[in-house]
Amino acid sequence: MTFSRRQFIQLGAVAAACAAVPLSAIAQPLALAPLAASSLNGSPDANLPNEFAALHNITKQQFKLAVGQAFKVKTGPSTSVWLTLQSVQDAPSPIPSTSHFAVSPPATRSKPVQVASYYLHFYGAPTSPLAEGTYIFEGGSLGRFALFISHAAAGQHLYMALISQLVESKNLQPAPKAM
Repeated sequence: MTFSRRQFIQLGAVAAACAAVPLSAIAQPLALAPLAASSLNGSPDANLPNEFAALHNITKQQFKLAVGQAFKVKTGPSTSVWLTLQSVQDAPSPIPSTSHFAVSPPATRSKPVQVASYYLHFYGAPTSPLAEGTYIFEGGSLGRFALFISHAAAGQHLYMALISQLVESKNLQPAPKAM
């Protein structure tokens, strides 16, 4: 697919505008309107933002302790299925490459942002297959949380979710001020 310079500049302007908008400004309306009505499987819930925020407080270690635990997954207003957490696996870390840059970026005093990513693998009953989407999970010590799952293997009832969480570092130095 080819783009003209005009299309490239227009798309770049749209991307820059999207990058400039703080995520917190769009997160609340997205959680309440489109997700509840269209892409969230199950019924809209007044406590929906709480379920989306709850996942931020669950750690990889807590998921590891929950391996083998069954989770009630809400699929409709009054229907649910059960998924069992089979494993928690580390996701490969992306290695940033600057080899394609014409000029190497200047060295910074701050450390790069660290992200911990891991996969959750679930198994479900063959009688109730789930479509790819966001569901409300309920499970013992982890409570209620929203999670996007997709099929891990075609024709099987295996599902997976990718969790990416920022790793907080207390040693980060502020970026140098522009002069």
